[in-house]
Amino acid sequence: MISVAELAYDPDFVQTITRFRAITTLGQEGVASNTYSTASVVGCVQPPSDDDAKLLPEGVRLSDCMAFYTLDDVSAGDGASQLPDILQVSGKNYRILSIDNYASKGYSRFIAHRYPPGAIPVGP
Repeated sequence: MISVAELAYDPDFVQTITRFRAITTLGQEGVASNTYSTASVVGCVQPPSDDDAKLLPEGVRLSDCMAFYTLDDVSAGDGASQLPDILQVSGKNYRILSIDNYASKGYSRFIAHRYPPGAIPVGP
């Protein structure tokens, strides 16, 4: 059996991904605004499988999604106060939609939906 942990940092299989995590703050007038902290995570980026279409919200096309595999800290948000992380690969932004936690095998798998350029105010 191949240990995923052994492959997790092998440059033949993984790449560096920029993670943007939203930090929501309240202004003096009580207006919420988001700023994003950045971090580098290491992971594998793959096209999603046909079975992943079952996990996608209505109207999201499989061709606009990617599957990410990583050991690092990536969050899908909590559905209330914390927004999902945004992953940037090759200048394209992806918002986390779902998580498959395989902690017993040493990694997590994320399905993320691509945002059009300029839709998310992150990046240089």
